[in-house]
Order: sequence, then C-alpha cells, then structure tokens
Amino acid sequence: MRSHIQKILTTAFLLHGFCVSSMADNWHKGFVVSRVFSYASSVVASIAPTDSIVSYTYIKYRISTDRRNFTLLAVPTMYAIAHSGERKHVGETYDKVEISKEEITKATRLLQQSTIPHNRKTMPVLVKYLTPDIYGQTLIGDYMLSPFNHSNRRFYNYRTISFMDGSTTITFKPKVKSTQLVSGTAEVDPNTGRIKSAVINGEYDMIDFTLNVIMGSEGRFSLHPAQCVLNARFSFVGNKISSQYEATYGLPPIPDDSIGNQTDTTLMSKVRPYPLTQADKESYRRHYLHNEAARKGTTATDSTTTKRSSKRLWENLGETLFTRIRSDFGGERQGSIRLTPILNPLYLGYSGRRGLTYKFDVRMNYAFSTNSQLATRVKAGYSFKQKHLFYTIPVTYTFNNRHNGFIELEYEGGKRITNSTVADAIKGMNRDSIDWNAMDLEYFKDTKLRLDVHYDLSPKLGLQAGISFHRRTATDRASYATLGQSPHYTSAAPLLEIEYRPCGYNGPIVTANYERGIKGFCNAGIEYERYEFDAQYKHHMRSLSLLQMRAGVGFYSHKGDDWYFLDYSNFRENNIPGGWNDDWANEFELLNSNWYNASSYYIRSNLTYESPILIAAWIPFVGRYIEKERIYINALSVQRLHPYVEYGYGIRTRLFSAGMFLAQSNGRFDGFGLRFGFELFRQW
Repeated sequence: MRSHIQKILTTAFLLHGFCVSSMADNWHKGFVVSRVFSYASSVVASIAPTDSIVSYTYIKYRISTDRRNFTLLAVPTMYAIAHSGERKHVGETYDKVEISKEEITKATRLLQQSTIPHNRKTMPVLVKYLTPDIYGQTLIGDYMLSPFNHSNRRFYNYRTISFMDGSTTITFKPKVKSTQLVSGTAEVDPNTGRIKSAVINGEYDMIDFTLNVIMGSEGRFSLHPAQCVLNARFSFVGNKISSQYEATYGLPPIPDDSIGNQTDTTLMSKVRPYPLTQADKESYRRHYLHNEAARKGTTATDSTTTKRSSKRLWENLGETLFTRIRSDFGGERQGSIRLTPILNPLYLGYSGRRGLTYKFDVRMNYAFSTNSQLATRVKAGYSFKQKHLFYTIPVTYTFNNRHNGFIELEYEGGKRITNSTVADAIKGMNRDSIDWNAMDLEYFKDTKLRLDVHYDLSPKLGLQAGISFHRRTATDRASYATLGQSPHYTSAAPLLEIEYRPCGYNGPIVTANYERGIKGFCNAGIEYERYEFDAQYKHHMRSLSLLQMRAGVGFYSHKGDDWYFLDYSNFRENNIPGGWNDDWANEFELLNSNWYNASSYYIRSNLTYESPILIAAWIPFVGRYIEKERIYINALSVQRLHPYVEYGYGIRTRLFSAGMFLAQSNGRFDGFGLRFGFELFRQW
C-alpha cells in the first residue's frame, strides 16, 4: 500500500514539475520574443530625426548558369548571360550608402567590375536581399513579412532554446505555406531583444534563397546588417541559375568619392576587405584575356572587323527586342531612358471586354537640378479584339519639385466611342428617303490634347489650371459628306481643379473640378459646363494589408444646343490597362464603355481590400504561390442604370494576376467576366 502511494506521489510530482517547466518555457519564449518585437523602437527613439550616417559597402557576387535554354532571353537582365560562352561569372561593387533615422535613403555606385559581357547588370533584384529590414513589417522592399515584427506574429510559430553562455536561439516557422512568409533561426540577446545573427529561408518570385545575416553590434548600427551572405537559386522553364552574394558594410571610406573610372581595378583591390579566391582570380584572368584578344582582333583584318561589328549589332538588337533597357546619359548621368522589351509575351494582358492587349512603354527624363526635370512617356496598347491602337503621350516639365509644381502637355488618341444622339439629330434634319442602315453615323475616333499647370500651395492644398481640346471624328466620313455634315466635333474648355489633402501627402485627397466648354473658342463648336467632385484614400494597414476607397460625383450644369458628347475626367475607361499595381482597384471592370458617355451625371463608389493572406493563401498547395488577394465592390448610378454593382475577387501570383467579376444592373444579373495579366518579373 505504501509503495502504491509512493508511486502516485512520485508521478504527481513529476507531472507538476513538467507543467511548471512547460509554463516557464512558454513564459520565457513569450518574454524573449516580445523583447525582440520592441527592440527597434527603443533604439529609434534615441536617434534624432535629422541624424544620418554614411557607410561604405563592398559586395562580391558569383553567378553560375547551371542549365539554360532559349526562354532565358525573356527574363529581364538575363540576356547578357543567356548567350555568353562562359557559364560562371564573378563581379564586385563598392558603394556609398546614406542611412537616415530608420532606413537607407541613397546608394551611390563608386566602383564596379564584372566578368559579365559589357559589364551588364544581371539579376539586380538580388541586391535588395542584402539590406533586409529585419525589424520592419516587410523584410525585402514591400514584400515578405518579417517574423521579428509584432504585427506579423499571428502568422508564425516561435520556439526558443537558451544556452549556458546566456544567448537564446529563436526558431520561427510560418503557420501556413506562403511565398510571403519565411522560416529560419535567429540568435538574440535575451536581455535586450537585439538580434545578433539570423538565418532566413524563403522563396519569392521564383528565387529560392537562404540569407545569413550578422547584425551590427550597438546603437543604430544594430538595426542594420554588418555582413550578409545570400545563396539564391533561380528556376524558370528549365533554366537554373545559382548565385552567391557577399556584402560587408561599415568599411572605411576611400580618399575621394568622385572617381573618374568606376572600373578601376587597382582601386578595387585596395578597398576589397578580403582577398579573392583562386577561382575568382581565374574567372577574371579568362575574362581579361578574352577582351584583350577581341581588342587585338578588331585590327587584324577588315573581314574580322566586319564580323565583330555585325556580332555586336545583333547583340544590341537582341537586347532591345528581349530585355528591358535602361540607359543613362549626360555628363553626370542626369538623364535616363527606359524601354520595355518589344518582343516579350509577358507584356500581354486579357480582359473579357478588350480581349488580348499588348502593351508598350517608353520613359525618358532629364534632371536639370534636384528641383526641376523634364520627363516624357509613350504608353501604348493594342487590343486585338477591338483592333485599336491606344496611346497616350505626356510631356511634363517640373519647375518646382518641392511644391509639386509642373507643366504637363498630354496627347491621347486611339479611343473609339459611340454616340447615337448625333445620329438621331442628323436623321431629324434629313427627312428624305435615305438608307440609314448603310451608314455608320454613331462611331467616332476620339483624340484629346490637354495642357495643365499644377502647384501645391502647401502639403494640404494644391491648384491646377489648364485647357482641354477634344476632337471627335466620325469613322464613316463619306456618309457625313453625303449628308452635308462635318465629320468633326471639337471642343475647347478652360479647366480648374482644387486639391485638398486634410492629412497632407500621406492621407486622403479630395478634388473639385470645373470645366467650361466655350463655343467659338479655338474654333470649337460645343458648349457645356461640368462639375466633378472626387475623394480617394489608400489606408495602409498592418502586414501588407491595404484598404482602397473612392467616391465621386459629376454632372453637367449646362449643355448647348449642339451638345452631343460627354467626357468626364474622373469617370472614364482606361484603354491601356496595366498590371496589378496599376489600375486593378477603384475601377469598373465589366461596365460597357458606352455608359461612360451616356449620362449627364454619375455617382460612383469603389472599395477594395487587399491582403497577402486572405482566402486562397490558406488552401494547401495552392496557397504557397499566392502573393496578394483582393476583394472588390464597385457601385455606380447613372441615367437608366441605378444601381450598377460589381463584385470581384482577385489574386496575384509570381506568374500572373487574375480577377473574377460579377455584375448586377438594376437589381438583375448583368454578366460575369475575367481579367488576366502577366506579373512575371514585374519587380525585376
């Protein structure tokens, strides 16, 4: 009996000890993790808002082309190694980095050398991984939720292990498999919550990576890495590229930042914090021997020179056709040009209304000073279903960047509109027996020229004034000539816009627009008066969630006798759709284009909620590829259409973005539609 009681007491004691130990372990885990969450704020609070530092950084990278095929040409920045004879490349950079209170504000390239042909940038997106914001909501740029931020704790499971030397290791794993979440371990100081080092594993945008980070040891430097080693593997349609990046921060400055030759190998050898490996030296040796042979070969014979010139020509042509081009010009590189690939299927988009659309984009800018610049853009899209080429060409001169002061001239064309009012008026004036079915009187080409001047009086108040010219030309000019009618309908209208931002630039914006079409002004033949009021707000929530809201109203207060056409500034169709981040929110996706020109008033409201982990992200296997999800609700009231409501759900993955939309008109089902766009390499 006594033995039985002893067993019971012993068991109870062990269970009690286990429970106490488990409770203590859970308490210790929560205590340490909470200190990690609060560490950054305690350091930032001690830094003056205007306090900034300068750091010098050395980066060495190795890129190995393990497997490749012709599809590698479609990957931005990969053309140089897609047809290179070498499979392994090495490169180095030395940069000047300026750090403000909490983040890196500017990075200037001082030195660089590489064995990649023509010193081209390859996979520059990987450089972002070398400056992770460990304590921020996102680790890299605006993606991948950091496990060391309090806002993201609900997405991770944590486990702590304490060691005799006083250090603690935190192991973190995501609760759901998602490309926006990472796993790994971190060594922390349990007394302060400072992260000493971390190993982070993840996969994003077809890059499978392991990041080893050693953080700074004290003060503000402890918020940023002191050393980073990135091992990344890129896979795409049979192509496999492996790379390793090593970054060292806090190096001593060189005597003069104004380096005349960025490829000075002698100076690079002086700033290099550790010697090259034998393999790196061999890669450089072969590269320089190849360049020297090519240089000597150009003077050998005329035929050799012609062959090499032809090869270089084809290389330039290939880069223009298949890769995104960015080139700087000017003595101090104050100008730049950006060109999207001409033959790249990744710039295709699809919607049920427009069908397949191919987009093309060219941007140029030139900075005269830090406060003024000139920029222009050619944005075009061709709809294969509508067989129309849409384009818009804005030219903007910024004369005061501090107050957002600019002058903009924008030309827009390719738009097609229908207007039955014009046809009805012409039929009313011609009572003869005319075969109206043989004429297309309702279809017009719409071109627009607009000149604006904008200036912000303060962060809360802005003004914009200008003039808008519109010309609608009938597609069936012959029929108009037969009826003795001009095929052109033009309008010229001065306009004024007032912008009010109650919370400054980072809050909601409310605008009031006034436009007055004057008959006879600049040979215009249309008279009208229009008012529009619009309010928009993007509310950034924790963990990459976003709430976008828009509401607006517009109406014509006066219409002349020869008034036929409607055209609103804030309620119009976007004929050159962009990707997920361009215009996939606060727009009507299924609304027929004719409704934009059919009512003398409109009332609209749009609501979009976005989150990286919402619905599909929790689905096994599928969820790991979801980057963002959205829910849409769009409502509209116009003449003969009240209300019109759209409901939608969208996802964005590494490959594509897709949306499903359902419409109701006057309380009845009005259609279902899909929207699709390529997102591949959009952030590259």
